[in-house]
Amino acid sequence: EKYSLKNIEYLQPLEVKRSDKKYLMKRTLEKEWNIGKKRILVAGCGSIGGHLIYQLAKAGYEDITIVDDDILTEENVFRHILGMEYVSSYKCVALEKYIRKNIPEVSIKSLVEKFEDAVIEGDLELNNYDLIISAIGNHNINRWINSFIMGHKINTPVIYAWNEVYGIGNHIAYFNYNNEACYECLFGRNEENGELYDKSAYCAPGQKIAQNIGGCGKNYIPYGDVISIKTVLICLDVVDAVFEHKIEENLLVSLKGDSHYFKKNGLKLSNRYYGQTENIKKLMGSQFVNKKCGVCNGSDRKE
Repeated sequence: EKYSLKNIEYLQPLEVKRSDKKYLMKRTLEKEWNIGKKRILVAGCGSIGGHLIYQLAKAGYEDITIVDDDILTEENVFRHILGMEYVSSYKCVALEKYIRKNIPEVSIKSLVEKFEDAVIEGDLELNNYDLIISAIGNHNINRWINSFIMGHKINTPVIYAWNEVYGIGNHIAYFNYNNEACYECLFGRNEENGELYDKSAYCAPGQKIAQNIGGCGKNYIPYGDVISIKTVLICLDVVDAVFEHKIEENLLVSLKGDSHYFKKNGLKLSNRYYGQTENIKKLMGSQFVNKKCGVCNGSDRKE
């Protein structure tokens, strides 16, 4: 049909564009499962956690709870997804704002609290989630999480993600309570001095690897932003494999990095680094289980 417009001085053209999530994600790899309904809990919003949480949101995961009590400082910005705009803000709160501003239809919730305190005080009920990811990067806290999971028989699977000093390694560990081995199985004790050490590490035990910025008391482990991104990429693959039910055993994935700067700073590599010929090494729980583990006792709870 034709219409005649009279006495119209100005026409304002209008353009309508779709911006709903379902339409926008058509350009991405479509998942076969309903990821929007998966509830993910992420502990730690630092270098690894920041990139990981953002990428989980961009991958289509909608229900994400993030926990951290740390504040973003100027020293963080060159290896964190957040920049100077968010300095002096709590990392988890700033990440929530950043993602809500940039990613549509994400139900992200931040909790400013130490992860251990949030669990003990009942602010987090671990059984309510489909997946827990620890991006804290602290072995002692991760061992506490593992001990709590095992002691309370929590069936929610857990992924641990961490970097090694100067980028010599990236590690992802997956554990399900019902499978053989646990996070504690990754550690041994030195027979001479009784000190605990990480058997998965590419850095030989007993070395001082933390550095200090200008004597101001702020210790840190040196690695760059790209190192954290490498860890996140491996982690995302494991997350997808968990929800696709492709992982039948507990799992350790280790990416061997370049050792140039590590050696330049006078540090020694572990026997594991020298012995690994593959770029990426995958070990099943049955391959690294400690039959004398004081947490899981090396048992397979599926039997």
